Amino acid sequence: MPFIHFNNIGNNQGGNALDPNLPGVIAFPAAGSGGIDCSTARIEGNYIRDNIGGVAGNDATRGGAGGIATEGDVEIINNVIAGNMGGPDIGGSGIGGAGGIHDFGGNILVLNTTISDNVGAIGPVTSAAGGLHVASGWSANVENSILWNNLGGGQGMGPNEIGGFGATTVSYSDVQGG
Repeated sequence: MPFIHFNNIGNNQGGNALDPNLPGVIAFPAAGSGGIDCSTARIEGNYIRDNIGGVAGNDATRGGAGGIATEGDVEIINNVIAGNMGGPDIGGSGIGGAGGIHDFGGNILVLNTTISDNVGAIGPVTSAAGGLHVASGWSANVENSILWNNLGGGQGMGPNEIGGFGATTVSYSDVQGG
């Protein structure tokens, strides 16, 4: 399992997934994360801030997450994830990216982590959460963490702190409005 630890990951923008019919465009199935985009990993002790997820176009399935995008079993421990913005899906068939963490596939653990001041993005099917968004069929276990002052996609039309159709269990945590 890759180990990403003790980094300051900030001021990045994820790659865009645009219309493959445009001349000279290489199409990707989804836009990239501004911060970390991973499958299986342990992410520990990082400051992930002020990143912007990539924009998804016509055939892409989702906008990029601002902070962390996961597509596998990931442990997120002792991190600060703040001030990130998800990338929108501007004509595709999917969802905007979450501001903080977007679990697109896999089961994740969020432990002793602060997720604050992130903004989710809008999409044609649904808008993403500002803090943590868990896709259908997957799960997140949040323990001893803070989710505060996040804003859902579409200026609050999406869920602010925690959203998605996956299962989320929260224990010993401080969640604004929850």
